[in-house]
Amino acid sequence: MYAVSEQYKTAMKQPVQRFRMTGKVGRVSFTDDNILSGSFSITNQCSDDSSVQIGQVYIGELDVTLMNLQIPRYSWKDQEIAPVFGMRLADGSFEDVPLGVFTIDSAKHTASGVVIKAYDHMAKFDKNCSVTSINGTAYNLMLTACTACGLSLGTTSEAFAAMANGSDELSLYSESDIETWRDFVSWVAASIAANVYAGRDGKIYVKSYGQTVIDEIDTEHRFTGCEFSDFSTRYTGLSVVNIDAKSTSYYALDTDDGLTYNIGSDPFLQYGVEEKKDAQRRAILTALSKVDYVPFKAELIGNPAYDLMDVFRFTDGLADKDKLFCMTKFTFQYNKSFTMQGVGQDPALASAKSKTDKNLQGILSSNENQDYIRYYDYQNAADYDIADTAKAKIIDIRYVTVKDTHIDFHAEIKLTLDTTETEAEEIISDTDAVMVVTYYLNGEEVKDYVPVEMLPDGTHLLHLLFTWNSTANLTGNFEVWLSMAGGSCHIARGDARAYMAGQGLAGSGAWDGTISVYDTVPEMNLFPVYRSFDASVTVGLLSPETTGYSDIVPSMQLSSVLQPIAGTIGTVKFLHRFDTEHLDTVTYSSDEIEMKDGTWKLKDGVTIAELVTSDCTADQILSVTSNCDSNNVNFLASFDHGSTWWEYANGWITPDTTKESYGMFAPAMKEITKKQWEEKLNGSIQLKAIIHEKGTLTDIQIFTKEVEE
Repeated sequence: MYAVSEQYKTAMKQPVQRFRMTGKVGRVSFTDDNILSGSFSITNQCSDDSSVQIGQVYIGELDVTLMNLQIPRYSWKDQEIAPVFGMRLADGSFEDVPLGVFTIDSAKHTASGVVIKAYDHMAKFDKNCSVTSINGTAYNLMLTACTACGLSLGTTSEAFAAMANGSDELSLYSESDIETWRDFVSWVAASIAANVYAGRDGKIYVKSYGQTVIDEIDTEHRFTGCEFSDFSTRYTGLSVVNIDAKSTSYYALDTDDGLTYNIGSDPFLQYGVEEKKDAQRRAILTALSKVDYVPFKAELIGNPAYDLMDVFRFTDGLADKDKLFCMTKFTFQYNKSFTMQGVGQDPALASAKSKTDKNLQGILSSNENQDYIRYYDYQNAADYDIADTAKAKIIDIRYVTVKDTHIDFHAEIKLTLDTTETEAEEIISDTDAVMVVTYYLNGEEVKDYVPVEMLPDGTHLLHLLFTWNSTANLTGNFEVWLSMAGGSCHIARGDARAYMAGQGLAGSGAWDGTISVYDTVPEMNLFPVYRSFDASVTVGLLSPETTGYSDIVPSMQLSSVLQPIAGTIGTVKFLHRFDTEHLDTVTYSSDEIEMKDGTWKLKDGVTIAELVTSDCTADQILSVTSNCDSNNVNFLASFDHGSTWWEYANGWITPDTTKESYGMFAPAMKEITKKQWEEKLNGSIQLKAIIHEKGTLTDIQIFTKEVEE
């Protein structure tokens, strides 16, 4: 449940409630007056319509028809819409509850308004995922997926650690069916017995099932027609496909009288010795044992403070107050109702096949064709920071061969170097850092090929290449270690990219039980164990002699070799230009606007500010252009030295400054014709730029005269 106040909780239980709806489409605000009655709804879920599930990654959907918003046609799609529900409290004030951040997928203009369908940020995971080999904790894996899709992760690493397998290192089996990043996060969530959803702030959250009741709802606060099942959904068994063994393993609680959850061929539950894999799978089953919910469907007054996977008690009437009810789906219809639903299956009706299917063979692909060239991709799931004189492993790839083959390894690593400063003779100088790359093949150090790179401060790309021959039927391991001297190195998450390719490579194979550990031995003082020695240096001074050369070059007459130069200048446009090179021609507050790299933008924490040009003399105006963020910068024009300001929208109009967004966008201002400027022009012009959050402005140009030369 969203964190609301006690006053809000009191108001949401009242028989008569007052509420409002506000929000934004891009930077344009809307209220109840802009919403077609009965058109606003949000639907979301974390399981299908039949059973309680884990590893689910559903997309939330918003439908609404908006009216009378000053948003240009053809600019609705891909705009963000962020609605906010406000509940009126006993003191007359409103407490707001954000409903999420959605991206408009379609906008259809009708007589009733603009019909919008929008989806929350879970849709941004629908991008191709090229990662086939990666390992890390669930937190780092989710962070990698979010970063790849331009999203923020809202669940903390501490919250992940509290989930099943949340502290374990998970490795991705390369022969998986992952195609998109949504597939990727689905399997990560399944491996920790959780679901993934987009939060009200647009960030991505991961949540597991629990038994903590967040609210109790009696008959007075739910509409008639509610449905409650006469059984509880319970899981006491877990079925997992073993990809390598092509079999299915079954795990059960001591009393196995409930449903069996089939998690399938989870690619993050395939590596490790049997004891480790069994422990991870049983941890999922333990988490699933918290699922003890009665399926239901209930309709309440339209209050959207509840979240997916919230647990309730329903009392009085048909409900059993001693049971738990978990919301796995909801539909919120503004000014109508909030319909919540919890799904589940009856353990008593579980088919005999679900129990006898414990050890059946899985339907799995095999590596029958040994002539394919297979690729193992790798990228790091966590940051690497390698200090001066330190050494760390940055790449680790396991591979399996089914025949004698030649293997190629390629890597590209983006890293940032910070060289160590040295002081000599009171002069501080920077030297290049030395990076030494060491390869380990199947646990053995490769000593005949050791790449060394010397680089200065800054960001660099390190390219690596190594090839070798391998025998058939081998489960191998290839590692890349990086040691530093004269500086430190930082490699961000996802910036170490590599692949291994070869004919006759198979799936990544099961882990053979080998564990590699390493430690760093600190520097030791050996002075007591070696004999003293003496060394002397003879210093001499050399005085080099210099020899100079000179010559006299006589003047030359070039008139005989140069032809006369003649030409004409065509059309010339005179203009007034305002940019960061001419700060004396603009006025703005340095507390609100800063100049960086030839561009004006708002300082951190500032949401809107103005920049005004100086007065320009102009008898005519051909056009006015600007290089700026056209969605976040608006313009006004003054023809009386700043006393009054105008915008052009099918004629010159006075801007409505009570609105959050007013003025002309740069593309619209550019389309104003010479004749339209003449309607207001009276010898001078002054422009005002209104910069909104994230907006940037490089220059403004006023073309005033065109002359034929």
